[in-house]
Amino acid sequence: MRASQPGLTFILIITLLASSSPGVGVRAAQANGAHPDAPAAGAIPAPRLFADGVVNTSADEYGPAFTPDGRTVYFAKRSADRKMEHIYFSRFAGGRWGEQQVAPFSGKYFDKEPFVTPDGAKLFFASTRPVDASAPGRADFNLWVVERTAGASWGEAKPLGAEVNSETYDNYPSVAANGNLYFSSTRAGGQGSNDIYRARLVGGRYATAENITSLNTPQSDADPYIAPDESYIVISTTRTGSYGEGDLYVSFNVGGGAWTTPRNLGAKINTATYEYTPLVSPDGKYLFFSRGWGDIYQLDVSALPLLLRREAADRVATSAAPRRQVAVTFDDLPFTGDGGKTTLGELREFTSKLLKTFAAHKIPAIGFVNEGKLRRAGEREARVAVLKMWTDAGYELGNHTYTHASFYRTPLAAFQQQVIDGEPVTRSLLAARGMKLRYFRHPFLNTGPDLQTKEAFEKFLAARGYRVAPVTIDNAEWIFAQAYAQASQRGDRETAARIADEYVPYMERMFEFYERMSVELFGREIQQTLLVHANSLNADHFDRVVAVLKRRGYEFVTLDEALQDKAYEHRDTYTGAAGISWLQRWAITRGGKFQKEPALPPYMQQFDPAGSGSDFKTAKEK
Repeated sequence: MRASQPGLTFILIITLLASSSPGVGVRAAQANGAHPDAPAAGAIPAPRLFADGVVNTSADEYGPAFTPDGRTVYFAKRSADRKMEHIYFSRFAGGRWGEQQVAPFSGKYFDKEPFVTPDGAKLFFASTRPVDASAPGRADFNLWVVERTAGASWGEAKPLGAEVNSETYDNYPSVAANGNLYFSSTRAGGQGSNDIYRARLVGGRYATAENITSLNTPQSDADPYIAPDESYIVISTTRTGSYGEGDLYVSFNVGGGAWTTPRNLGAKINTATYEYTPLVSPDGKYLFFSRGWGDIYQLDVSALPLLLRREAADRVATSAAPRRQVAVTFDDLPFTGDGGKTTLGELREFTSKLLKTFAAHKIPAIGFVNEGKLRRAGEREARVAVLKMWTDAGYELGNHTYTHASFYRTPLAAFQQQVIDGEPVTRSLLAARGMKLRYFRHPFLNTGPDLQTKEAFEKFLAARGYRVAPVTIDNAEWIFAQAYAQASQRGDRETAARIADEYVPYMERMFEFYERMSVELFGREIQQTLLVHANSLNADHFDRVVAVLKRRGYEFVTLDEALQDKAYEHRDTYTGAAGISWLQRWAITRGGKFQKEPALPPYMQQFDPAGSGSDFKTAKEK
């Protein structure tokens, strides 16, 4: 069933996975047999109707969800004219399933697809009900949740926020033990007519939902059942190669954000009609699913075809997870994003935090300096000393111009002087450590107003011994940083924490976006270069970003090592006011179009009223 125990391993394939210890609720169910509806022998080798005549009737019932003890089932039931649906439930007592009853939170609006969380504390469902009870219902579906109250009842239904719900159809919620929400949606920007999405639970709130691109196709991919430990997912899809209108497929999580290619569960389950709403029982022994207009079936998962064996799964896992490498680059040293309000003491503290994060995770970062920021009355030597903390710790520095000037708005000769004026201190600090000043980073990622000027400047750089430091993982981190610094300075810890919680999953979405783009351009994931800034947000929370990258399988490499990737040899002819990733530049140079980056999370859009963080047409300067 969908409500299985945390850590319980899917035993869909006999030799593939092994169960972990069941919880108390599962043991209680097992004391009465493997599952309340199971025969004495406990074997259901072929699909059969579940609770026929009680849960399954002549009406359309589908999409069951069970409480952790397996003794209460919730399901959707269609009206006779199939124009309305409500959520019903049935309880198992006295050796049989009881009469259907309308769930206390349903019965008025079009409600469907219930899901009980692994701990039994919440029930999610899809509904057309309005947020304002006095308003008419919606034309599309949003996701809602009710929480368990004292007396084993359910509280008031509440809608999920804009981080999850869209203006289109959002359906079939499934929640892992850690609270991460999986669902299907027809929202714009997907790969097909229906896509699988995930919204991570971060700090008690859902981060903006992200498309799980490796699970989706140009067809319909829907109805995700996620294992409590997120080790596997079962979906209903219309992809090419299916037996009928919709088939059930399984995919395994192999770490680093990668999933195995979904595999068809075979002819024992899938037919010429439509199979959907998969889930696995709390004891892990039975697969439930719906077929046709509305019949609920169950069978032993051990009776399914042996699509994979453990050794085969290991091979798939190895091949599915690419070797990922990234060079981490920090701009605007010694510090930025604070509105000039950071004290010297704070500057030392924040710099020390960043450097400790680098050391703890063995990140060979490089920092790009605006030497004009060293010139503050009475603080110049102290600010140089902060910059020296980088070189004393063994980290390389690069030139980011003297005042962070825009090459799009600065004449060539003046911009060249910006480079020269931005050298003396940085070159001296590097020389003291036996290093040379080798890299130049364009402020705002503006590389010139036209191709002739761009090429002339590149010749100037080469003559002074520089190489341009490109960026492939571009992002609007600076908007998060400014808002975070302002909240911190006014003592608003709650807002600062919320911004940080939004920042971390946003950065993962940016990595996913550019990973996919590199595959589209080069047929593989290239060695990436990440741009972020030296600011209080990263001083306090970059270690959380690092944890995400490690989970995605990234190794941290030097900028030198990243640029050995042949992708960086491709020509870039883009010029313009908008600062964009080199992946975007290479695509445009090839005659392609700018691919719109993931938008800021809804919560963060209040800090970017001009939309400069997500819209290419605004000619953003970062």
